[in-house]
Amino acid sequence: MYNKEYKNWTELEKSQLVAVVERSKRKCGQVDWDEVARCMPSRSRQQCKSYFMNIMKKDCDVKMVKYHTWTEQEVGLLLWCTEVESKNWEAIQRNYFSGLTKHQLQAKHSYLMQQQLKAKAKTDSFLVNGS
Repeated sequence: MYNKEYKNWTELEKSQLVAVVERSKRKCGQVDWDEVARCMPSRSRQQCKSYFMNIMKKDCDVKMVKYHTWTEQEVGLLLWCTEVESKNWEAIQRNYFSGLTKHQLQAKHSYLMQQQLKAKAKTDSFLVNGS
């Protein structure tokens, strides 16, 4: 499955790839690359994703989710959800953030936790050195 020999993409494969990517997009705009690869038997998941993201995306009209600007309310909701749902990212995504992926939620939570640790370390350092 993953050892597919590399060969140039035909025009038929290119048009099929765009159609399959459009069909396999989830509600949030993310593509199910496993599904794409199943529809492209001569190509691996990585070949499909790489070719589309690096070559085809700029030439077609498929909209992809890229960035999300977080509001203060969303950050608060995410922190609350992780306490209530015990970091069950699938449930959090399904029940509270249907427009985002589980990966986006995990990444934002991880970033917030890192920021809290840095702030705590800075405060602790000030208390030790400043007193």
